[in-house]
Amino acid sequence: MLVINSTLKVRDGTVIGIFALTMVSVFALPVAASDWRLALDAATVSLSINPQNPNTVFAGGIGRRVYRSYDAGINWDTLVVNFKGGNSWFTNIIVHSRDTNVVLVGGTNFGSLQRSTDGGESWAKVLTPQLPLRLNGESLVADPSDPDVMYVGHLRPAIIYKSRNGGIVWDSIATIHDVANLCTICIRNDSTNVLLAGCTEGKIRKSTDGGHSWRPCRVQLPQGYEGLEIPKIIFSDADPMLGYAVVTYFSRAREPDGGLYQTRDGGESWRQIAHRGISLWSVAAHSEGDRDNIIVGGFSKDRHTPGRGIVYSLGTVDKGWQEESKQLPWNIDADNNVWMLKISPLSAGKRRLYLASPAGLLIRALKPDSRGIGPTRFGVVDTR
Repeated sequence: MLVINSTLKVRDGTVIGIFALTMVSVFALPVAASDWRLALDAATVSLSINPQNPNTVFAGGIGRRVYRSYDAGINWDTLVVNFKGGNSWFTNIIVHSRDTNVVLVGGTNFGSLQRSTDGGESWAKVLTPQLPLRLNGESLVADPSDPDVMYVGHLRPAIIYKSRNGGIVWDSIATIHDVANLCTICIRNDSTNVLLAGCTEGKIRKSTDGGHSWRPCRVQLPQGYEGLEIPKIIFSDADPMLGYAVVTYFSRAREPDGGLYQTRDGGESWRQIAHRGISLWSVAAHSEGDRDNIIVGGFSKDRHTPGRGIVYSLGTVDKGWQEESKQLPWNIDADNNVWMLKISPLSAGKRRLYLASPAGLLIRALKPDSRGIGPTRFGVVDTR
């Protein structure tokens, strides 16, 4: 379950934490911290990139604020949803991939899902359940083959809502009864009927009928502990049977848990492949040929649980995973949690890596490297 510190603020002119990472296997990036740019000096917890124009980026903030950039994060507009203030966290924001004027936003301490048809200038409620809507991890998703089909996963009870007209009208289609909380939803790339749900108690559930029914998946971690959750699931662009999930935990007593999990059978079974004992919240990947480029970010609600301020990148086969955290000048007084990671679509031969954190929104350019070699690459995973 997402633990929110509603008193968290990024003071004007004060950067809570800045950090650097190494690079993707096919994108050459020096280790130097200067390659990262603090694009937005305000706490951000979610991201969405316009798929038709990757220079347009939306970031979900705190206090009913949404931030919008038309130039890849150089300049930002602050958009207010209804009114400014409060302790709402916009943990989910999504841009319609066909009609990019349509943007939807939701989160925690907000209660509803709201929709804009003018790029965020104005907003209207489209989903207001009897119980205030609460979106934990990334739980607002769109069908990659038909963007008018969207899903929302309510935290508790674990209700699945579906829209067939671009988020205008929503229907409750299912409740996952055997889980305490629903944390994230993911649509598998090869079949729009196949959805995965990450939940508390270390559970993953799978639907093969467009979200109407759900069944358990096999996860090799302790079950039945509510302080353990799966906040993010993604699948490889190169192989739809290959997926990744991160596991978060909230007590030092659960330290053997956490880490990065992998499936090679489309989500039926999951096993830990890295970062045992580390509490992770975010993961992003991009496929290049038959390899996946992966980066993960940590989370913890206290200083005793390993995860706070941690960023890992996967090096070459002979180098393995590299911890970049020791190079990062985190502020020891800040939460330093990595709420979301996104890699932009390829545009004009370039990609960008975006990171949402209490320090604000950070951006790094990913420069092509056709050689695909060198010790400062991350994310080499052979998908064969």
